Amino acid sequence: MESDLESLPDQDMSSHSSSSRASTPTQPENFYSTCQKKKLIELELKTYTDSIDHTQILIKNLERQGLQNHPIYTNNCKMIQGLIHQRELLTGFPRRNNNPNPLILLGRPIPWTEETKYLGVTLDTRLRYNSHITNTCNKFKTTLQSLQPILRRKSKLFLKNKILIYKLYLQPILSYACAIWGNTIDHNIKKLQVHQNRAIRLITGALTFIPRSILHNETNIEPITQLIRKLATTFYATISNHENPAINSISRSTNYDGTRRSPATSQIIQHLF
Repeated sequence: MESDLESLPDQDMSSHSSSSRASTPTQPENFYSTCQKKKLIELELKTYTDSIDHTQILIKNLERQGLQNHPIYTNNCKMIQGLIHQRELLTGFPRRNNNPNPLILLGRPIPWTEETKYLGVTLDTRLRYNSHITNTCNKFKTTLQSLQPILRRKSKLFLKNKILIYKLYLQPILSYACAIWGNTIDHNIKKLQVHQNRAIRLITGALTFIPRSILHNETNIEPITQLIRKLATTFYATISNHENPAINSISRSTNYDGTRRSPATSQIIQHLF
């Protein structure tokens, strides 16, 4: 009897533990359901992202056609805000609202964009000027190709005339507004220097083994970094005595705190060679 009675609690405990194990899902089941939920969320996020990209393309096409007053343009501006909001709700980590409601000018909304062009300079949201440097290089390359018949080695022009044409028509393309974007990263500066090196070799007919420093010295053409420093120093010197204190203070902000360089740091840009 005693043995039977002693075995009863063990049976109850074993049955209780087995029932508890049966009531809770196993680890593979939890892992599978989590993966399924994550996969569905990623699929829905991709759908929202594709819709946002498609709407942005449609808005840009309408802007090129000058249809900012068309109801489709206004509806798409509202639609893209709703899509972004729904995507943020889905992720659970809404982004900081960097883009408030579009400004209204003359009854037309002005949509927010990642970059814009003002006075010939392409400004981006982080002021890195990557797009501006790319556009400048493309414009320089196109202009150089159009002037190639009179600048190449077989041209009958004298070398001093070729250099003069370069300084008057090509070099200003590379240096335009350099006092503003001269604080860009070194990689962008090197891209400009590479295009100038190619142009000088085209003008002089020099071979590739001749150092670029010799080419610049012989042609009396300043390297890009030296040109930026000279033009930026002249520009900020002219505004140092401006009557507007906001403009006046720009020329004095040459300190670099490690986060973002001010435009005035183009006066102290380091030489490439």
